[in-house]
Amino acid sequence: MKTWIAALLAGFFLIWAAPAAAYNDDAGEYLEGNAYTLHGQQLQMGIWSAGYGIVDGLQVSTYVLAWALPLLNAEVKWRFCCGENWGLAVSSGVVYTDTALLWALSLEEGDDASVVVVPFELFVTWQFTPKWNVSLSPIYTQVFVDGQIDSASFNGASAVSNLQFLLQLEWRYNRVMSFLLSFRSLAAQTTDASAQTSIKADDYTTVNVLGTGSTGKVEVDDRGSLMARMAFSWETFNLVVGAGYGNLNLPVVNFMAENKSPLIDLDFYWRW
Repeated sequence: MKTWIAALLAGFFLIWAAPAAAYNDDAGEYLEGNAYTLHGQQLQMGIWSAGYGIVDGLQVSTYVLAWALPLLNAEVKWRFCCGENWGLAVSSGVVYTDTALLWALSLEEGDDASVVVVPFELFVTWQFTPKWNVSLSPIYTQVFVDGQIDSASFNGASAVSNLQFLLQLEWRYNRVMSFLLSFRSLAAQTTDASAQTSIKADDYTTVNVLGTGSTGKVEVDDRGSLMARMAFSWETFNLVVGAGYGNLNLPVVNFMAENKSPLIDLDFYWRW
């Protein structure tokens, strides 16, 4: 056990002290929750998502693993305005699935509904020193459900149209390593569908898709989360590790769970 701890500490020290092989303020910068995008003709491929920079400031991306569920999805992010130390970007996309095809989730036999999710996000980023930047992102997600499903056997968080806010602070310690602190808050959510279903995403998370045939507000309580991350960028390989606490926000669809719990984040990807 002591040998493993010593090895981990030695590896961390080498990462901390080693000269940079890539640049997190250029081709290797962290792109989540801020106005930065992939560079033109830059390709990113990771365990969760893949993206391509069409031109500087314009990228397309998709969550790769979600297609296996299947959740068909695609997103476009456009950095449309920027100054020397600040930038504005927008992103939007579409997610589609039919619950009858969701083999990995727990649904009653015969349940069937089509679900379309359309997220829209605005990013405002201000780099107030060469090493520090802060970003604010309002995120609106519209959910459309077509179908009738009886699934009273499940209980959980509501998969409904919602408005969230994300505040993120980044400190680029050196050109290989960055520290990030993110706060996400659920501000409002409403129902607007003609179906009712519950989706068990895993052993701990169950998502209810509620349909009433009309629009109505849903109680949001004090849902949110606080996450701390470390992002590493080498020549082509990038690693992100993080931990936090709060309500889990399901990626791709932006459904936020009811119950608070410890949160873990792990991502790695290659960028060329």
